[in-house]
Amino acid sequence: MVSKAVPSSGDQGVCAAVSLGWQVAQLFHSPVYPGPAGDPRRVEHERLPGRSRFPGASQSKWLGEQIQSQVTTLLEAPPRAALDAVAGVLAALADQHQSPDTTLEGIFTLHCRLLEALTVADFRLGKAYGLGRAIAETASLPAEVASDHEAEQQFRWVLDRGR
Repeated sequence: MVSKAVPSSGDQGVCAAVSLGWQVAQLFHSPVYPGPAGDPRRVEHERLPGRSRFPGASQSKWLGEQIQSQVTTLLEAPPRAALDAVAGVLAALADQHQSPDTTLEGIFTLHCRLLEALTVADFRLGKAYGLGRAIAETASLPAEVASDHEAEQQFRWVLDRGR
C-alpha cells in the first residue's frame, strides 16, 4: 500500500504568526462591544447556538484569549512588556465601562509589543506576523467605505509602496 504524503502548510511557527497578525488586526478593526461577555439565551427546542449567536463582547473576549494563547505558543519566554500588553487588552475587553479609545490604544500597544517580540525572537516570525496583519487590513479596510471611488482609494493605499 502506497501512502500519500499530506502537503504541509509550512513552518508551524510562521503559520501561527500569520494567524496572530490577522487576529490582532481583526480585534483592532472590530467594533468595541459594550456589555458583558456571556452566553446567548437558551431557547427551548432549539439547537445549540453557533458562534454568531453569542454577544459581540463574548466574541471579542474569545479573540483576545486566542491572541494570548498564540503568544505563549510562539514565544518560549514572552517578554514582560508583551505579557502586560495582552493582560491589558483582556482587562479592557472585560471592563464594560472601558472607553473604546482606551481599548483601541491597548490593542495598538499590544501590536507594537508583539511585532517587536516576534521580530527579536526570530525575524521570520516578525515578518509572518506583519504579513498576517497586512492581509487582514487589506481584506477588511475597503469593506468599510461608502463608494466605489473610496474603495479604489483604499486599495491603492493598502497596495502602495512599502505595504
